[in-house]
Order: sequence, then C-alpha cells, then structure tokens
Amino acid sequence: MQSLEALLTDSHTISSVIDEVIARRAANGYLSHHVGIPFGAIEGIFVPLARPLWQFAIQFNLPRLGRLGIMGTIDVDAETGKPIPLATEVICKIQDRADVIVQFYTQTATA
Repeated sequence: MQSLEALLTDSHTISSVIDEVIARRAANGYLSHHVGIPFGAIEGIFVPLARPLWQFAIQFNLPRLGRLGIMGTIDVDAETGKPIPLATEVICKIQDRADVIVQFYTQTATA
C-alpha cells in the first residue's frame, strides 16, 4: 500500500491534508451530534480526489451488546477537517436499522 505522501498529487501537499486522527475526531463529533452517541467512525481511508477526503466506516456500538455492525460511511474534507453532512434520509436509515438490530438482539426467547 502506498504512503499518504505518495498518493498526494502536485496540487495537494502533505501540509494541506489533515491527519486521520483529527478527521476521525471531527467525524465522531458529527455522528454523536447528528446521528446518535452509539455511532463512531472507524477504519479511515484517504481518498485522493480533486478535493481529497477521509472516509470512515460508521460503527454501531452499545455497551451491553458490543459492536453491532457497520451502518454506512461518513466523509471528512481532508483539507478543512469538516465532516461532509449526511443526508437526512441517510441518518434516518441508519437510526431505523440500528433500532431493528437492537430489537432483534434484545428480544426474549418465547418457548
């Protein structure tokens, strides 16, 4: 796998791209504020587009149940460090699926 420096084009220097840790922190702040506290950004990958970004998987995690799955992705502008807002429909879909997963894993067996 190429290093971040090798992936950057002439128009993007390493100094103009924020670190993955900072991008993840921004994504986590966005997710907790707009989607819900049980959602976090993991597994960042740098995407060297004309406007470079960091893309993270959105993990659904609950204290009692642990990691419950990957619910989508979130992008962070690699130059500004600002998360790219998720569409309202995407947020609703993530929340609805999370609710169904919790119901499934917390239902009591009927015998």
